[in-house]
Amino acid sequence: MTSKVALLLAAERLVAERGADVPLRDVAAAAGQRNNSAVHYHFGSRENLVMAVLELRSAAQESRRLQSLAELEVEGNSDDIAALVDILLRPICEVPYEQGATHYARFMAQVYNRPELADLVFDPARWPSAQIIVVRLYRLLDHLAPDVRRRRIASIHALSTTFLADHERRTRPDADPAPAPELVDDLIASTVGMLTARIPERV
Repeated sequence: MTSKVALLLAAERLVAERGADVPLRDVAAAAGQRNNSAVHYHFGSRENLVMAVLELRSAAQESRRLQSLAELEVEGNSDDIAALVDILLRPICEVPYEQGATHYARFMAQVYNRPELADLVFDPARWPSAQIIVVRLYRLLDHLAPDVRRRRIASIHALSTTFLADHERRTRPDADPAPAPELVDDLIASTVGMLTARIPERV
């Protein structure tokens, strides 16, 4: 394992456990680096470190989403809301844990609580597949007012991250942290329900 990867894994765990303000010297120490400035040397800033952790886990997610979107087009189901939500969320639930992650969702939850970091991480423009899905969902939810559509789509990350972080916290240290297939299906179904539910008329 390279020093850079060791720093990324240490940052993922410590941010998950202690928050996004964890001292960078503690990240360096946890990665086995004697130089307290190792994070600055490799990444330059806390923001760049966070983005590097995200990219470590997200590249394979992005690839899987783009492949699934292409398959959805071939099948003629590109306007299926449930299928789009599945493509958006299932890689988050599977790919990091296939890579050996144990703290990914809790890391993301901590980042989400820091607006200046969350704006970087959750910007759909950074992730072409997410941008495609968000645009399609907005168009397909036309039974809702525009502000309601925007609010619900924006809340997908909060719902999924909280769901997965809570699952990680409840998992025994010696158990597989990956959510079971039925939990993933539940998250996707819950998200579809949240997105599509009609607002009752006030009387």
